Amino acid sequence: MGDEATPEPAPAPAPGGLTPPSTERMPEPDKEAHQAKIAEINEKIDEKKARMAAIREKIEVLSAKRKAGQAKATGPRGKLQKIRAERNAKIEEKKAIREQMGSMKRVDLPGKRDRPKMSVDSVDERIKKLEMKQSTGTMSLKEEKELMQEIKELKKSRAGIADYDSSLETLRAKRETQDMKRSELISILKELDTEIDALTEQRDAAQAEVEALGPQKDEFPTLLKERDELRPEITALFDEMRSLRDEYKKANDIWWESEKVWRDFERAKRQVQYEEQRKRKLVDDELFRQQREAEELAMEPQDPFQEDRIFCENLVEYLTGLAGAEEKAVEAAKEIDHGGMVAMGKKAIDDDAESWGGLAKGKNKKKKKKGGKATPKVMQHPVAKIGAFHEIGLEPPSSADQIPGLLDTLNAKIAEYVEKAKTYKPKTKVASKPRKVALRIQPRGESDLKVIIDVIPGN
Repeated sequence: MGDEATPEPAPAPAPGGLTPPSTERMPEPDKEAHQAKIAEINEKIDEKKARMAAIREKIEVLSAKRKAGQAKATGPRGKLQKIRAERNAKIEEKKAIREQMGSMKRVDLPGKRDRPKMSVDSVDERIKKLEMKQSTGTMSLKEEKELMQEIKELKKSRAGIADYDSSLETLRAKRETQDMKRSELISILKELDTEIDALTEQRDAAQAEVEALGPQKDEFPTLLKERDELRPEITALFDEMRSLRDEYKKANDIWWESEKVWRDFERAKRQVQYEEQRKRKLVDDELFRQQREAEELAMEPQDPFQEDRIFCENLVEYLTGLAGAEEKAVEAAKEIDHGGMVAMGKKAIDDDAESWGGLAKGKNKKKKKKGGKATPKVMQHPVAKIGAFHEIGLEPPSSADQIPGLLDTLNAKIAEYVEKAKTYKPKTKVASKPRKVALRIQPRGESDLKVIIDVIPGN
């Protein structure tokens, strides 16, 4: 191949106790340079193939002109051309007959071993004797069953023998026909051989007459010679291209074997670096955990009931706001200025109508059912507040009358949480200590593993 590149120097020893490969790292073969050489050879091949095609086309044109001239040729040359054409036709006819004979495979007849031992007539005679014996003779039941079984088997074999005889006769007829056809073709071949021999003698005599006339200028020999010279040149170019490809493949295989070793080494090196980074991260995580643990130990004990107390305080604030809103609405209704006028109810209006001497039309008064009461208005609450009441086991107030009782209940819960916080004793936190463990892996079957983790005491 081309110029060989200088191998790269071996790197410094790797971390983690890894040993670099003993061989130096080889450079990858230049694929582009190889493909450029292959393209150059392909270009030469295409040029020679184009010249071959031009020669072939020119030969075809000259052949067509020659055939046209042969049809009009006279004298010794015309006579020679006619003899050659007739002789070539006879040779082609002979080739066709031989191909036909080659395609005619002789029909094979079965051998004596394959033929049945009994004929149809002998089987019929045997069946007739057995049936006569059955009808006239005296025998036991067992013997009669055996006789009937033998007759049954004979009839079955008779059908097979008859089919065999029919097939054999058909094959014999085909074989006889084929043999007759082959004999006819052989006789035709003998006649053709006689005619070809006679034409060969006539051709030699005519050839001698033409040669006596002197040579004739022709481009065919020059074109044929150039064509014959181009064929080995094209073959040599193909061989050179195959040789270049083989050399490149060999060099590439050697490089790849070396590259695989170096890539495995680099992969192992990266794995070692990853393990070192992972170990450093584990140490950093443990130090961070210990720092957080120390900070938690240094912190003052927290009130565990603080969230519940604040939860109840928020509900107290919500109920207090509802109660204040109701009181403000009542006070506002009382303070409305009617301009010196007195608001009259429905009853006062009815009494005033009666005082006009009954001039006003009376209304049909329906008696109200005794004990009927107006439906009180139900208070509405946000969904979040309803859920908050349910979380501590209470129902939200449906009217303003229920708010004081709920406030007392919530204040009692707040006081209870305060008392619990005073008497609560937090658990003493002890700093955790890392432990060393031993990992054991035992195979179980073909695809299972058993992993055992043991804590090492005394550390």
